[in-house]
Amino acid sequence: MKKTIPEGNREEILKIKVTSETLSELLSLINIKGWEVGEGLRIILGAGYGYIFGHSDLESEKQEGLPKTSEQLLDRLIKAEARLGSLRYRTYEIQQANSNWELSSGAIYRENVGLQNVAKKRLEEVDKLRLKVKRLEDEIEKLNQIVKKNEGNNEKLPQKNNVLKGLKMLRHRP
Repeated sequence: MKKTIPEGNREEILKIKVTSETLSELLSLINIKGWEVGEGLRIILGAGYGYIFGHSDLESEKQEGLPKTSEQLLDRLIKAEARLGSLRYRTYEIQQANSNWELSSGAIYRENVGLQNVAKKRLEEVDKLRLKVKRLEDEIEKLNQIVKKNEGNNEKLPQKNNVLKGLKMLRHRP
């Protein structure tokens, strides 16, 4: 599934420097949660952003007080729903991507198993053919020995030339 980026947004690469201790702690948390590194870093960054963003809402409430009118409450609800809607959509995208990945990885696994079985059968066939070739080579060698023994004796092998021609043809076959 191709990841769609909302219009007006684009993916950017973010590079930051952290201490090795911080990196180790981040990677440890990511490992504990079972996330991929890139995914984990985005989750941690998003969680931090969410905390700070939510904290700033709380700070503004401390300074300005809680919403007093229904319009202020409605405005706050709309903003919260907009953020929540965005998170729901992103969660849906991730679930779809995960589902597609599971389907394709399952298909790839089954195809791999099938191909391994076919390869195993082909290797067994090759082994059988090698045994047949070895038996034929042994038989040719025995026939060559018989021909050499009887080369001077034309009465015993009246078709000597035909046998030799056949052996030469077998020897020179690709």
